[in-house]
Amino acid sequence: MPAPASPRSLRLAFALLLAAAAPLSLHAQGSAVEGARRALDHDSYDTWNRISAQALSPDGRWAVYGVVSEAADPVLHAVAAAGEGRHVVERAESPRIAADSRFVVFTIKPSKAAVREARERRVRAEQMPPDTLGILDLQTGEIVRIARIRAF
Repeated sequence: MPAPASPRSLRLAFALLLAAAAPLSLHAQGSAVEGARRALDHDSYDTWNRISAQALSPDGRWAVYGVVSEAADPVLHAVAAAGEGRHVVERAESPRIAADSRFVVFTIKPSKAAVREARERRVRAEQMPPDTLGILDLQTGEIVRIARIRAF
């Protein structure tokens, strides 16, 4: 009958067994992860959000930034630096903060779907959906809209 194995030799045998099995386990996990991944294509880039037109108010109390992507309409965010307020405006871009830090002026674009539909119907340029001027009061959150602008 063989002599009983010492605790040291058992630990060594167990460590060798783990070292031999680890590469097999990692290989199996790697192939499962690779199967779940998909390649990036141009449609993937269209869904990525980007931050644009970021600005800080002159008094430092408000941060204004836009979130844009190719697939969705832009969104303007005005966030109080102290965390007590937040305003979100759909389809708004090109913000400008007033010198007194009370108002944000921006352009409200027609929805991408409305523009795409007008182009498919071959609508003339002067009959395309117009832009709107938006004025956001940062204290009250009220938005004044002035329709049919060309530029501001």
